[in-house]
Amino acid sequence: MLIDTLRVLLLCIAIQSERLHKVLEYVSTVHDICAVLGMEFFSIVTEVHPSLNDAVGVHSKSISNGTLAKLAKTVSALKEDKKQRLHKVMHLELC
Repeated sequence: MLIDTLRVLLLCIAIQSERLHKVLEYVSTVHDICAVLGMEFFSIVTEVHPSLNDAVGVHSKSISNGTLAKLAKTVSALKEDKKQRLHKVMHLELC
């Protein structure tokens, strides 16, 4: 009985750890793209969820499905913006 409870607890901790890792990976990607594009990182991640601000500790970050979905959407939008800007620069270079 106790062993089963501990297994469930360990599984929950592993899932939370995996989700936190994914959140931190997305936040890092947002930071990198913002640096390249000259965009304000803190305002973008705070718009996704206030807990993603670097001033908040790692253990206080939101790892909800909604936060992960918004981060994925934000990363996708930033990558698209970066791609469009690169195409624009390449087009100007060719002219």
